[in-house]
Amino acid sequence: PAEGFDPDEHSVFITGNFAGWAEPGTEGSYELTMVSKGNRSTFYENWDSFDDWTTNLDPWTTVDVHGGGTWTASDFDFDLAGQPFAYGIFNPEDTDPSLVGTHDAYDGTKFAFAVGQTAAPAEENKWLISPAMEVTADSELSFAAKSITVQYGMERFRVYVSTDGTDLDDFVQISTGEYLEVGDDWEIFSFGLGDFAGETIHFAVECVSNDAFMFFLDAFEVTNIVGDDPPPSDEMVYTITIEVEEGDHQYKYFLVEDDPTWDMGEWEGDPNRQITVNADMTVNDEWAIITSIVEAEVEDFNMNLFPNPATTNITVRADVMIHEVKVYDITGRMVMQLDVNSHEQTLDVSTMRGGFYIMQVHTEQGVEGRRFHVAR
Repeated sequence: PAEGFDPDEHSVFITGNFAGWAEPGTEGSYELTMVSKGNRSTFYENWDSFDDWTTNLDPWTTVDVHGGGTWTASDFDFDLAGQPFAYGIFNPEDTDPSLVGTHDAYDGTKFAFAVGQTAAPAEENKWLISPAMEVTADSELSFAAKSITVQYGMERFRVYVSTDGTDLDDFVQISTGEYLEVGDDWEIFSFGLGDFAGETIHFAVECVSNDAFMFFLDAFEVTNIVGDDPPPSDEMVYTITIEVEEGDHQYKYFLVEDDPTWDMGEWEGDPNRQITVNADMTVNDEWAIITSIVEAEVEDFNMNLFPNPATTNITVRADVMIHEVKVYDITGRMVMQLDVNSHEQTLDVSTMRGGFYIMQVHTEQGVEGRRFHVAR
C-alpha cells in the first residue's frame, strides 16, 4: 500500500536490473507519468481507426484555405494523388509499391498527411483541428511529425489553441517563432496547456510549408484532460514505456519527493517484482490494494498469522470462530477461498508466486484483513 502518498508532492519512479538499480530519482532510473487522476483521462489519436486515404477525419476538422490540386509522387502511387484536400489518412501498406519499412507510422500502421499544392501561392495554409476537450493545469499536448523528404525543403508548421470554437480567427499560436520545421525522421513536439486550465479547447496544426512535398502527423496525445465519467475512486494511474532486453528482470517502484531516495519503496526488503520478457508486452502492476473490510464488533480477535514470511504453509489462528478465509494478490485478484469452522486454519501457499498477499478472515464477529509475504 502507498502509505502517505500525495500525488501533488511525490513522483513515482521504477528501477531494476534493467536500469542497473540506479537510485530512484537519479539518472538511469525511470519516472512514470500520471495518465489518470480521478476523472482525468488522456486524449490519443494514431489514426488507425480511420479508412485508408479518407479525407473525412470527423470528429477532427480540416480546412484547406487555398484549395487546388496537389503533387503526385514519381516513385510510388497512392490514392488522393493530385487531388485537392487538406489532410487525409496515409497507409504505407497500401501504396504501390509498399512503403512499409521506408515510411512507417510512428504508432500503429497509419498517419495523417498533407500534400503540397501545385499552383500558387507556394506557401500552404492547411489546418488540422482537434475535437473539443477540457484541459487542466497539468495537460500537455504532444505529437509526432516528419517530412517525407527534405529534397524540396523541410515541412513547416504552426500550433494553435482556441477556446472559442473552430473558426480560424479564434486560434492563438502557442508554437514559437514564425514556424517550426521538421526533417525526414519522426520527431516529437510537446506544448504545455496549463495556461488554458479549466477551458474547453481545440488545438490545431497549420501546415505552412513553402513548395515542399508531404507533411506527416501521428500519435497526438493530450494528457490530464477532464473525462466524461465521474471519478471511479481515488484511483490514480501511472504509465511508462521502457525498452528492455529479453530475459528475466527484477524491479520495484519508489516514491520520490524532493531528493533521490531508496527510503520510499513499495515495501522494505525482498522480494522484488519480476517479469520474463520474450516479446513486446504490457505489464499492468498495482501499487496499492484497497479492500472493503467490515469492522469487527470486538476490539481484538487476537489473530495471528505464522510463519510470516511463509514458504510452503501459513496458519491463521484467532480467539473467535473463523468461518471463511479469502486470499487476494496485489492486483486484487482472489487466489484462494476456503470454508472454515475452526479457530485455526493452515493454508498451502507452496504453489503461489513470491510476493505480498492480503488474507481476509471472516469470523463470527466480523472481518479482519492481514498482509502476509510468500518468500521464494
